[in-house]
Amino acid sequence: MFRPGRESGFRSKARASIPDSSSRAYELFIDGYAHHRAGRLNEAERLFRQALAADPRHPDSLHALGVIAHQVGRHDAAADLIGKAVAISPRASVYHLNLGNALKGMGKIDEAGDCYRKALDLKPDYGEAYSKLGDTLWYQGRFEEAAAAYETALRLGADPAAAYSGLSQCRKFTQADRPLIADMEALVEKPNLPDASRSALHFALGKIFDDLAEHGTAIRHVDEANRLESKRHKFDRAQFAAFIDRSIEVFSREALKAPHASESELPVLIVGMPRSGTTLTEQILASHPKVATGGELDFWLSRLAALGNRAVGLLDPATEQNLIRDYLGRLKDISPDATRVTDKMPYNFLVLGLVHRLFPKARIIHCRRNPLDTALSIYFARFTRVNDFSYSRGDIVAYYREYLRQMAHWRAVLPADRLIEVDYEELIADPEATSRRLVAFCGLEWDEACRESHKTDRPIRTASAWQARQPIYATSAERWRRYEPWLGELRQLLPRDGTVPG
Repeated sequence: MFRPGRESGFRSKARASIPDSSSRAYELFIDGYAHHRAGRLNEAERLFRQALAADPRHPDSLHALGVIAHQVGRHDAAADLIGKAVAISPRASVYHLNLGNALKGMGKIDEAGDCYRKALDLKPDYGEAYSKLGDTLWYQGRFEEAAAAYETALRLGADPAAAYSGLSQCRKFTQADRPLIADMEALVEKPNLPDASRSALHFALGKIFDDLAEHGTAIRHVDEANRLESKRHKFDRAQFAAFIDRSIEVFSREALKAPHASESELPVLIVGMPRSGTTLTEQILASHPKVATGGELDFWLSRLAALGNRAVGLLDPATEQNLIRDYLGRLKDISPDATRVTDKMPYNFLVLGLVHRLFPKARIIHCRRNPLDTALSIYFARFTRVNDFSYSRGDIVAYYREYLRQMAHWRAVLPADRLIEVDYEELIADPEATSRRLVAFCGLEWDEACRESHKTDRPIRTASAWQARQPIYATSAERWRRYEPWLGELRQLLPRDGTVPG
């Protein structure tokens, strides 16, 4: 999220970029800036476009429009607009910072890091650029360097909540970290701290006290973080259940057959609940030389949002062909030469009927994990993507039950050779056997590199980035038992027959 004003704002000394500060473009820009500060994005965008109509090379307005595009998830458009602003005013450090943010949103982690470094070349004391650079280093698995970047950001006065939050994810904390923890505890209690910053700090402290095995303190911080987030995000249980009803009704086995489906075997979709082992599964496949990884692609979810109710139904042939073309184009952009490309968006379990109808030869890997461990891990996580259901125990249970219902339907109607299910507990108990099964399912020969997937060098943009960089371990299994006194409504997910539902 961009925060207008301070170092990450729209303006790079706006008056210096416009010879006549009383010009119409400048006036419109200033008006738009005020609207953006007040959260009125539509009005701000309208004024910035008017400023560009008055002066098509007005860099601050180009940059501002790019900031808004990034805020609403149009990262490609954001990178294009801010890139134009950079070409006009290449010494504006804030432009490079926000270009990096847009590229990061596109999954271009290396390029984003280059932008943050350029911002620091121009402004060596740019604390926020250090914090953002820390994010890219963390995604790349360079945790020591990331921690150093976050620590520098703190010294330079960058947003402490963001820097502490990043730092908390770089390593396991010990009793030696008590002075740093005390600083974080003092900060989280300060009055007038924005809810988003306070929430980030509580999530970070929850993770740290979990590291210290102080479970009562950890859950207290996580409860407060989720309470703050639930003030801003509401989950509509009835609406979600109705969506699942419609999906099950429409996508019968017969409806999954399309007359002009793609014959491509390129896509490998990895789905399931968040925190169910999807990142580890992709990391294993990423080690194979014939597999390219897309990470959490937003392709199907963005199309779902654009199509609305039509996506939970049968589309016209032209729309289906456009989806096939666009999805293959997205995968080939990731790697033109790969035999398989993974798409690790967990929530693609919602659209498997549509995906299989268009790509009947695509492989689908469903990751499962003990439901209580999954639910607790979701409750503890600060996701980069808003998950409306993840901020209350009751909502997590409601969502999980609908997920089970949807997956039971896909299991019944999808061909057995297109869907494989992988249990996290089996994966960590016997990594090689499960890895071999995954590789074979993808139609590939075994490669020894898959034995040491934690050494694979690729950016990981999820809350599981730290775990995926470690050798496969079993300490996260049965984690829920450490928090048994505080499970509350999550107890409803306790298996009644000793088996893991899924």
